[in-house]
Amino acid sequence: MNKKIRFLDLRIKDPNEIHALHAAIDAVFDHGQFVLGPEVEEFENTVAQYCGRKHAIGVGTGTDALILGIKALGIGPGDEVITTPLSWLATGSAILLNGASIVFCDIDETLNMDPRTLSNLITERTKAILPVHFAGRLASMPEILSIARKNNLKVIEDGSQAFGASLNGRPCGSFGDIACISLNAMKNLGGIGDAGIITCIDDELAKTLKVLRHSGVRNKEYCEILSHNCRLDTLQAAILLNRIKRYPAIVKRRREIAARYNEELSDLLIIPEGVPYFV
Repeated sequence: MNKKIRFLDLRIKDPNEIHALHAAIDAVFDHGQFVLGPEVEEFENTVAQYCGRKHAIGVGTGTDALILGIKALGIGPGDEVITTPLSWLATGSAILLNGASIVFCDIDETLNMDPRTLSNLITERTKAILPVHFAGRLASMPEILSIARKNNLKVIEDGSQAFGASLNGRPCGSFGDIACISLNAMKNLGGIGDAGIITCIDDELAKTLKVLRHSGVRNKEYCEILSHNCRLDTLQAAILLNRIKRYPAIVKRRREIAARYNEELSDLLIIPEGVPYFV
């Protein structure tokens, strides 16, 4: 008998979660601060602590995070950004939308950026390296950071597929000058719709990102930088704040499912080297 299995079932069927999300939404309805309400700041602080960063700035989507992150670092026309071709198109699109050029590097056996290929790709126009943590597995960040430091390059993490994962005790989002993370419904930590967040440690960079997410306007009066409106809305923040509190249980369940697939399909598939599922 054939049975159709959803790639990812986004339906919410747990009565406890339904009740908790209704309560979170009702709280937003009660205070009425639908734009940058208190839940946004609380969620940002929670993510910053989770990632070991000083700042987290909520935005509308993971693509917004990449576009604003690249822009905030001053990368634009004439510059080059080295990244991996194995990613969703938003990674490359964000580079191009800032006027910079994409330089693709090879991937290694883990399906992540191969640091052994980076040095030969660096030119006088190279401004940043943008690794993508593919399928929950962090790229070889110590090697990538070493190469970046030697060549005075910025590092931008695309952590959209690996929030909560770690490497040598350091979490996703803690390595780059900026880390950009998608929080849409398909991600490990996902809202009910689109959302994104950027992490960093530099105070001035954080201030710039907050201006950029609000159409480049500071203090609701002066437009300093050409940008677009891409704030994280309060309802999504309230939902994500609820879900991040039970995130270890979400990850545990994903690991169990991945292990089952690995076991049942081991005779049919070759699993890439390294950790075979979300770490």
